[in-house]
Amino acid sequence: MTFNTVQHYLVHTIRTSFSSFDRFLLLLATIIGIFYLPTWLTVIIRGIINGGSDCIINFGFLALAGQVLWRDRDILKTWKTNEEDRLIAHLIIISGILIFPFIRNSVSFQAVTFAWILTGVFLGQWGLKFFEKYAFQFLLILTAIYPDLPFIAIRVFRFFTGENLLERLMAWWGSWGLRVMGQQAVANSDLVTLPAGSVQVAPGCSGFAMAFTLAGTGLILGLFMALSSKKTALLITSGIAISLIFNVPRIMLLANAAVYWGEKSFEFWHGTWGGQIFASVMFTVYYYVAMAIIDSNAKKAKRARTARRRLLAQ
Repeated sequence: MTFNTVQHYLVHTIRTSFSSFDRFLLLLATIIGIFYLPTWLTVIIRGIINGGSDCIINFGFLALAGQVLWRDRDILKTWKTNEEDRLIAHLIIISGILIFPFIRNSVSFQAVTFAWILTGVFLGQWGLKFFEKYAFQFLLILTAIYPDLPFIAIRVFRFFTGENLLERLMAWWGSWGLRVMGQQAVANSDLVTLPAGSVQVAPGCSGFAMAFTLAGTGLILGLFMALSSKKTALLITSGIAISLIFNVPRIMLLANAAVYWGEKSFEFWHGTWGGQIFASVMFTVYYYVAMAIIDSNAKKAKRARTARRRLLAQ
């Protein structure tokens, strides 16, 4: 595609955007999306640099929703919205556009406002029946719009479990692991105490973020491969279990690094490179576990097809 072709397409799009009020609002909503995209990408990229992997959930959810909507694009082209839905959609989009310039300092408010605008766009394009037929895909899109999903998830988790529950558990399991290795370690709340000093299990070291990521990965795999709810739940729970189990030796390593090996060693294992090493090992183990679960599902399906063929052949 040449530059002249792109230029011609943009000029044509802008001109047609002024042909009706609906198209004009759609253009303004697109501009808001262009302004929000750098913020979304910045948070995503910063998370990757800091050793996070939760962006898999954002991109996976968008792919899942996009796959279905693209498949049904010809059906969606035939849908028309009524005047009542269109009027409500206009009010939603206009209110979101007016609010957006005043909440630029907050990523969360930007995400919520853009989600609000997208709701108006979908309502204006396809009416309420879009939300009836594609409610799950719409929910996936709204979830993926927020760039820091663990930030929300940890607050929901703490609302039901209280503060520092997972940190205290990790300190207890870490100290138990150190005692198994022959070291004198004691857990005191969220502290792992050794004879030469103590280290705190901070929220970033609780294992929650990776558990959330592997749980989301399991959900995405289950949905993409159309697995049964039982198999999908098994992928999710195995991801959570693997992440928490692997976080225990990480706590043990960090405790030794902080107390005995020096600041540089601690910063390495606590930083991006150390986090990526643990994440790589975890994802490798989870890959083989997930493939075993998926292969067992495929083998059962193959045996069922073979049984049906034999039954028909009789």
